[in-house]
Amino acid sequence: MAEPVSPHEQLIDGVATQDVTIDPSSNLRVRIYFPEEHQDPTLETKLPIILHFHGGGFCISQADWFMYCQVYTRLVRAIVISVYLRLAPENKLSATCDDGYAALLWLNTHGDFN
Repeated sequence: MAEPVSPHEQLIDGVATQDVTIDPSSNLRVRIYFPEEHQDPTLETKLPIILHFHGGGFCISQADWFMYCQVYTRLVRAIVISVYLRLAPENKLSATCDDGYAALLWLNTHGDFN
C-alpha cells in the first residue's frame, strides 16, 4: 500500500497523472489526477476539483502512494490534486501547514472557477 506509483500521462483505468512543482523555492509539488473526461476538448462542462492533503500524522505517507492512487482513480468524475507535504521530523509542523496553504493559493490562481 505504501509503494510509490509513477506518474503516467497515458490513461490507465480512465485516469492520467502528472507531478507538478508549484513552488520552486521550497520544491513543493502536487500530483494531479486527470480523468478521461478532462482529455476531451469538446467537453464544455467543468469538472469538480478535490484538493487532498494525505494522512500519516505529517510524518509518514506521500501523495504518490499506491493506496491513494487507488482511491483517486476511483474518483474519475473529478480532478484530484494531492499535495506532497514536507514531513516531520525533518521539517517542523508549520512546514506542512505552509505547504497546504501554498497549494490552496496555487489552486486559486490556476483554477478556472468562473
